[in-house]
Amino acid sequence: MGEAQHGGPSWKRILGFACHQGCIFSLFYMGSNRGLALGGTVFERADLFLVLVFMCLAFAFGKAHIARALESNAATSTILASAAMLVVGTIAPQFPLNSHAIGLVIEGVLVGYPLAELFLAWSIVLGSGSPRTIACEVFAATGFASAICFACAFMPSMAQVAVPVVCAIAGSLIVALCLQERSHASTPQDTARTFENFPPHREAVGAHASTEETEAPDTDPGNTPDDARALPKLSLSSVFKKAGVGAMSTRMIAGAVMFGIAAGFMESYRSDPGMLSTPDFPATLLILALFCVAVLQSLFVEKPTEGESLGSMYRIAMLVIMAGFLFAPLLQNSGVPGEAIILAGYLGLVASFMSFFLVMARVAQAQPALTFAGGLLALYAGEALGIAAANIYDTTMPSADFSYGIMACAGLAILFAYLFLFTERDFRALSEIVDTSDEQERACERLVERFSLSTREAEVLALALKGRSNERIAQELFVAKSTADTHMRRIYAKCGVKGRQELIDLGERTVEELRGTKSRAR
Repeated sequence: MGEAQHGGPSWKRILGFACHQGCIFSLFYMGSNRGLALGGTVFERADLFLVLVFMCLAFAFGKAHIARALESNAATSTILASAAMLVVGTIAPQFPLNSHAIGLVIEGVLVGYPLAELFLAWSIVLGSGSPRTIACEVFAATGFASAICFACAFMPSMAQVAVPVVCAIAGSLIVALCLQERSHASTPQDTARTFENFPPHREAVGAHASTEETEAPDTDPGNTPDDARALPKLSLSSVFKKAGVGAMSTRMIAGAVMFGIAAGFMESYRSDPGMLSTPDFPATLLILALFCVAVLQSLFVEKPTEGESLGSMYRIAMLVIMAGFLFAPLLQNSGVPGEAIILAGYLGLVASFMSFFLVMARVAQAQPALTFAGGLLALYAGEALGIAAANIYDTTMPSADFSYGIMACAGLAILFAYLFLFTERDFRALSEIVDTSDEQERACERLVERFSLSTREAEVLALALKGRSNERIAQELFVAKSTADTHMRRIYAKCGVKGRQELIDLGERTVEELRGTKSRAR
């Protein structure tokens, strides 16, 4: 998968995000189960619980500030500062403190906040690609990270401490480099999502915005002062609404929370304080790597039915998870127990959700960092709630029934989310939107190349092919309507068409040409 001309999968981004994912895996699942004494009981996995809590706080209350910093000229220094915090937080458990509770809180802050910040940095980098490219890079990185951590799982325990440190440093350096390259040479799609002269307290770009409010000189976004930019406060539901599936956002977020709760329940399964947090994690990593290979194969193999390529992610993840629950009693004493399979399916599901949060921001032309933060907040808040609920369950139920009760509760949460919240039909509907958007983007790129359109004309063309009026194009690009009219006239002249309908027809013919080329290639 070499670097493509128009935002294809990049080994640099894959390797960098793999380092970030490897840091997550090693910190969350390769350490020991460190509990916190609370009265007469011990709160298991308190270390992971606090990290998740501070990550969620950063996503909930600091996402706009973080995203603005990452889009400014201070992005590199911001990322390096986060990397330094993360390294300190990673090695913090090696230094004994007088209070174990204070040490866990300090570790939670020093690990949780920078992980959230680096997640948002990667959302900006990965979110600039086409829908299929985003999914390919997320799953390739996740599979590569699982392979790295699988190899490191057999290293001596002292050497394993260095794994998250090395991954954190490498991932941070690569994402900082990617952001620098993006700021110096952005693609037309990236430029279209730069918010020029954004009004300070405006919620979103609406169809009824006044001309006076949006008229602005057609300046180069790269020359816009940082303090003149502001990010739109689009909620995740607004992003889904702009993508045409607004009613689905609540169910998807609720489903993500339930999946997180199930994962949190499983965090307390077959592990006691002082033991390895995930004793069978190498088996999980191996299954996860195979899962990513299966998803990548479905992404690269063209399907005749729309929605099959990306929609298969959800189906494969659920198959792996339910297989783990189904065979857990039979595999209890095997080398690959059921809970290892369940965790592999959950991590694959997280990668699926990551892909779709980024893709929906892409389709809706929204700021990916804000959309990504909202989605991860649901997943990781659910996981934190699951850990807390499992600890409550542990104190109220007999120890002999604890393991089976935990697995039953987790299985019910997964099944409820799959049947009643975010169903496979919903995921398939999203996949069809993504596939259509991916085809439209490739057709737009083909027309830009064929007729030598400028960067600004490419932005206008992408919106015009979606049926936007000149007034709406001016609003979405934050330029004067007369500027949008001028760009449209130039596009008509270069493309040899007489009006908008002929331009849309040209775009549809280009889509059909691309489909025909792929059919002949198969």
